[in-house]
Amino acid sequence: MCMIIVKEKEVAIPEKMNDYIDYSYSSNNDGMGIALWKKDSNFVLIKKDFKKLKKLKRFVKNNVDKEDALIIHLRAASAGNKSFTNRHPFSLELKKINKLECKTSIAVAHNGTFIDLREANSKFSDTYVFVRDILSDPIIKNNLERTSIALLLEKFIGRSRLVILNSKGEFSYYGDWEEEDGLKFSNSAYKKRYVFSEKGYWNWYSNYYLNNRIRKEPYFCERCNRFAPLKYIEGEWICEDCKKLKELGKKEEILKIEDKKDNVKEVEEWICEFCRDKTDVLYNLEGLYMCKKCYDYFNREVR
Repeated sequence: MCMIIVKEKEVAIPEKMNDYIDYSYSSNNDGMGIALWKKDSNFVLIKKDFKKLKKLKRFVKNNVDKEDALIIHLRAASAGNKSFTNRHPFSLELKKINKLECKTSIAVAHNGTFIDLREANSKFSDTYVFVRDILSDPIIKNNLERTSIALLLEKFIGRSRLVILNSKGEFSYYGDWEEEDGLKFSNSAYKKRYVFSEKGYWNWYSNYYLNNRIRKEPYFCERCNRFAPLKYIEGEWICEDCKKLKELGKKEEILKIEDKKDNVKEVEEWICEFCRDKTDVLYNLEGLYMCKKCYDYFNREVR
């Protein structure tokens, strides 16, 4: 998971902007970047060489006006390494895809995962591969305003969120977005959160936490990015639901045999890997486990 914050032109930066960035960064701190369109310009500036969050916030404060359009992307790495190359936003001009700062005609940021685009043992993220191999193709890049292309992208990204900013300061949105204070958010990570301690809860930005920094483990599951009590299992901090899915994955060979019987596995209670709803029956579709509703959707006949 990642976090995208979007400010459209003619929208004033809210007083709580720094809070939104701080809260989002707390669970998405593997890289940061911005795409900025200034009023009366004919390009989008991509800048993702920030080494500290305070430098990004200072840049926004000093360079972004009400008339400008802005994308802020905060990354939580799920595929590929944590290098600057995998930071968002990306330029759709292929020769500029690796640049940390550039002027481009169009920029894109993504929140989600393209499972089918993950390259084994690759240093590149699935989003990098998506931009490099699909979105930057001239047939798609030059026809983004066409309804047919928009529908194809909407279907392809599934539950992800995608935003594109062009050289006129105009946005194209894909997926479901949240809105607050005139801004758009790709998920709810911008909201104030509370963290678990042995004695109960305390505020995420309480002086106690900031002064002592006693927790070394993350606060959000490294698999589903949900805020929950975590356990460290085989190199991952994961929640109880993902722990069950991890254990289920270890039984894959057994399930493959049982899958021959209507592709269904009876269990006490599991969580669908896609919609996160509880279910007592998991359906296996090419090694992924889901509830009947999601299974029927992904296994439907496409017409």
